[in-house]
Amino acid sequence: MKRPILLPLAALGLLLLAALPVRADYTLMEAINEAGRQRMLTQRIVKSYTQLGLGVADERSRSELRYAMELFQSQLDRLYQVDKLPGVHQQLGQIETIWASFQHLAAGEVDKQRAKALLAMSGVLQSECNRLVTILEKAANSRLGALVNVAGRQRMLSQRLTTFYLMRSWGIEHPALDPGIRNTRAEFRKAQALLRENSLDNLEIVEQLAQIDQDWAWFESALEQPQGERYDLVVMDASEELLHSLEYLVALYEVAADPNL
Repeated sequence: MKRPILLPLAALGLLLLAALPVRADYTLMEAINEAGRQRMLTQRIVKSYTQLGLGVADERSRSELRYAMELFQSQLDRLYQVDKLPGVHQQLGQIETIWASFQHLAAGEVDKQRAKALLAMSGVLQSECNRLVTILEKAANSRLGALVNVAGRQRMLSQRLTTFYLMRSWGIEHPALDPGIRNTRAEFRKAQALLRENSLDNLEIVEQLAQIDQDWAWFESALEQPQGERYDLVVMDASEELLHSLEYLVALYEVAADPNL
């Protein structure tokens, strides 16, 4: 009997994921998914921090920030189950070192200078998490492992785009913001086209990709709106819908890769 796909939904879902126990049957595909989600969380943490700086939906933003940090730590702990693979233990240690400084900064006072420092550090931490995903994908040595990786990376891009938009709205000046938005949008579109070409003739995946196309269109239209509290909320809501759809897509690819799930 297949286990139901776990779909994180907003802060409640993230909390539930953070509370998952370590399992004896932790699979390599699950590890690729979770290591990929770590990339997303590096950006989500900065996004939630920026929302606090804007004073938009404070309670929601504090919950998002807290749950994202809890989830990052719990997934990091679980990923040590695959540390016997070549290069994994060393890479996890590298991530843990950066994470210690990153979470300390994210849990501190909210101001623009810290936000800039957090943005810079999130790029470093995201790159190290991405290296871990690459190591795991190579160990899996399968087309489906690569697709779990690509679909999972889309989650990170959705949060990165939202962060860049909200930082501009907060009045933060940083040379990476405008080109970052352009490049991230282009990367998302390219990856989405790749995934459509690799739907595995799976009806659920085809339908979910179509849903993501709709969510992405709404998100892109929101990004075109001028900065301001009203539009910040629209962008935040659109990015959450997109993230939820992407989480489900990754889960579908993971199940396709491991029929025992």
